[in-house]
Amino acid sequence: MSLINRNRREFTKAVGTGVLSSVFFPQLAAGVAAGKAKPNLLVILPDQLNRDVLSCYGGPVSTPNIDQLAAEGVRFTQATCPTPYCSPSRMSLETSLYPHQHGVVQNCGWKQNGMTTNDITLAKILNQAGYSTHHYGKWHLETLNMGDTMPWYPDQYRQFPEYRDEMMDSFLKHKGTDPLGYQDWYGLILPVELTGAMKQAIQYNDLENKWKVGSFAQFAMKQGRFRLGEPDVFDTRVADRAIRTIERCAAEEKPFMITCGFNVPHDPYILHSPYYEMFDPDKIELPANFDKLEKLYEKNWSRRVVTQMRGPNGEEIGLREFMRIYYGAVKFLDDQVGRVIETLKKTGQLDNTIIVFIPDHGDMVGGHGMAWKETTAFYEEVVRLALIIRYPSVFKPHVNEVPAETLDIMPTVLELLKFEVPSHLEGKSLVPYMTGVKKITEAYPYTFSARIDGHPEGAREILPATKGSFMIRGEGFKYMVYPDGTEYLFNLDKDPGEINDVAGDPEYRTVKKKMAETLAEWLRRTGWKGLPSGGAR
Repeated sequence: MSLINRNRREFTKAVGTGVLSSVFFPQLAAGVAAGKAKPNLLVILPDQLNRDVLSCYGGPVSTPNIDQLAAEGVRFTQATCPTPYCSPSRMSLETSLYPHQHGVVQNCGWKQNGMTTNDITLAKILNQAGYSTHHYGKWHLETLNMGDTMPWYPDQYRQFPEYRDEMMDSFLKHKGTDPLGYQDWYGLILPVELTGAMKQAIQYNDLENKWKVGSFAQFAMKQGRFRLGEPDVFDTRVADRAIRTIERCAAEEKPFMITCGFNVPHDPYILHSPYYEMFDPDKIELPANFDKLEKLYEKNWSRRVVTQMRGPNGEEIGLREFMRIYYGAVKFLDDQVGRVIETLKKTGQLDNTIIVFIPDHGDMVGGHGMAWKETTAFYEEVVRLALIIRYPSVFKPHVNEVPAETLDIMPTVLELLKFEVPSHLEGKSLVPYMTGVKKITEAYPYTFSARIDGHPEGAREILPATKGSFMIRGEGFKYMVYPDGTEYLFNLDKDPGEINDVAGDPEYRTVKKKMAETLAEWLRRTGWKGLPSGGAR
C-alpha cells in the first residue's frame, strides 16, 4: 500500500468513526480541552464567478463589499480551479484532492455519485471538533439523488428541496401562462419578463423550433427580469440563514463554520429589480478578445448561445442581455456579502473569523465570443479564480502572486486553526506564503485543471478507458492537451487574452516540451488511471 493510501486509511479510521484523535490534532485537542475560543470560518462560495468582473480585480462592476475584504485581506492573482465544472470543483474544495482522485468528475444530483459520510472533508473535521457547521446555498454534492445531505450539516438550505418546497405554491401559479413568461429551471417555475429585443432574437432565429429539445435551450432563451421581489430570491434567503446562524452562535459563544454557497451569477439568468435595470446592455463593452476563438470550440454551447441569438443585423442581443444580467447578479452578490459581513461586525465576530472568498470556477462572459461555462476550453475566463482570504490577526493586507489552487483552502484553514494537516491532502497551505515565512519563488510554480469523462454508471472511479483533457499553467505559460492529441500553448505574459496559440511555433518547442512533461509527471504522481491524452503520457 502506498504511503498516501496508508495515511488516508488511517485518517479515515480516526475521523470517519467520530473519534477525534490527538495523534492527528494535538493542538486542537489541547485547545478544546482548555476551553479556548477558536476562530470561526466563513466560506463565501459564489457559483460561476468570472474574477475580472469584480472591481477589486479591475472589473466593470463596482463591488465595494468584496473590495473591502480584498483591501483588508490577501488577494491572490494566480489562483485556478481544478476543473471549470461545479460539482468536481466543489468536491476538491471540500477534500483537497483533484477530481480524478476523489472521483467526482461530473455534476451530481443526476448520474454522478457524490459525497458520502466516508469522505474526509473540512466541515466533517470541524464538526467533530465541536464547531457548529452549516452549508447554506448551492450544494451540488448529493450522494446519489437531489436532496441527499451530510450529517455534519444539520440545517442545510439548498435550491432543492428546501427552496423549491418553500416556493412551490407561488411558482405553480405561473406555469399556465405564456410559454415565454416563465423559465422551468429544474422544476423551479420562475416567472420572467423578456425584453422586446430578446423576443425578436428568438423569433428571428426560430429558436423555439431549433432549440426545442434540451433544458439549456430555455435557460438561454428565457433570460430577463425576475417578476418576484427580493425576499423571494434564493440567494437572499441564503444570506438570511447565514445571518441568523452567526447571531445565534455568537450569543452561544460557539465557534462556527458557515459556507454561503451563493448561486449567483450562475444561471438561471433572470434577475429581479432594481439589479436588472442597473446595466444598460447597449453600453456594455465587449471583451478585447471577443473576436478570437479557436476552431476546436466553435460548436461548444457557450459559443452557440451567442451566435444563434443575434438580431437581424448581427446585433449581439442574447450576449448583451446575458452580460447585463450577469453584471447585475454580481452586484446583487456583493450586497449579500455585505449583509453577512455586517452581521459579523455587529456580533463582534469579524476579526475572529477566517473569511475565504472563492468561486467554484469562472464564466466566459463574452471572452472569445462565448458565454456561460459550457465549453471544452481552459481559457482564463473559466479557470482563473478570484481568491481572497481575510484574517487580520495573522495576515497583513497585500496582493499575493503565489500559484494557488482550490485544493489549498483546506490545508490553509487547518493550519490557521492549529490542526495538524493530514498528509494525504494534495493541496498546500498558503499560510507561509501569506506571512512571508516562505518566498513566492519557493512555491511549486504550476497549477492544473482537467475535464474528465464520467463513469458510465456514475461511480466515483476512473476506468482505464476514461478520457480526460488537461491544463497546466505556470511560469507565464498555459499548455492544454486533448484526448486526440490536440495541443494549445499560450504565452500569458505576452498574450493575457490568449489570442495567439504558439503550440506549433518552433520558438516555443522547448517550453511546450517542458510543460507536457511536467503535466505527464503530475498525472503519474496523482494517480491518473485513464487513457493518456496526447502529449500527457
